[in-house]
Amino acid sequence: MSISVRDIAWAAGIYEGEGSCSGPTRHCRTHVVALTQKGEWLPRELQSLFGGCVYAYEYAATSERPARKYHYWKLTGPRARGFLMTIFAFLSPRRRSQITKALQGAR
Repeated sequence: MSISVRDIAWAAGIYEGEGSCSGPTRHCRTHVVALTQKGEWLPRELQSLFGGCVYAYEYAATSERPARKYHYWKLTGPRARGFLMTIFAFLSPRRRSQITKALQGAR
């Protein structure tokens, strides 16, 4: 499957608003890109374009709030690094700085 510049720009916009990344740590030895949404469509679309896994999880209801279901897209390792480098040019300076810091430990 071929990814278009439009797909990359769309993914960058989604990541800009909702995504996160981290570099290798003591607890996780690889790079991670993640995004959480209430709906399933957006994480599944990112998965179809860039790979990774989508997990569903639910917070139980409490007396203060009803139960909530979320969908979590996670991309790791070389694919995470590739995704970050691919969307880099479309991001704000703040997000570029976060990605640069996360990638500094790349193997």
